[in-house]
Amino acid sequence: MNDAMCQPFISRALCHEVRAQKLLRRFVAESAAAVHAGEATLWTISADGKQMEGAINSGPAPHIIENAAVPANDSVVGLAATTGIAASIGPGDYQNPSIAKLTGLPVLAMVVAPVMWGGQICGVLSAVNPVAGGVFSPEGLETLQWRAYLLGLLLADVGKDGSGA
Repeated sequence: MNDAMCQPFISRALCHEVRAQKLLRRFVAESAAAVHAGEATLWTISADGKQMEGAINSGPAPHIIENAAVPANDSVVGLAATTGIAASIGPGDYQNPSIAKLTGLPVLAMVVAPVMWGGQICGVLSAVNPVAGGVFSPEGLETLQWRAYLLGLLLADVGKDGSGA
């Protein structure tokens, strides 16, 4: 595990605490809308740091994504978690195909941004498939980075007592 990644202060379980889940689900859905994406996902880092776990998803298959994981060393969200760098990919760029296989929904374009808490990476916010088609604009990437920053503040508040208060 990269030193820049923290042990999962934010776990999938914390994200699914009743009060936290409502708040996080709304924030993730608003993040998708802010970048004009078909859906967005908050990914958390597994306890061993080897996987990115879908925690909150605003798309058509949250029941699948929120129970799935992708390798941190072979995924775009893992790249953001291990390097701390936001990224945008489009058609033809490599991405781990496992989530698309599980959901049956293709990923045509994606933007990702690391989520920070206490100066360490604790997750990744991703958005996929611009509603207008094509790829995400530079402004879309910047907006997602801003949303990831705000999400880090929100998660820090939720994580104070685990209640989402």
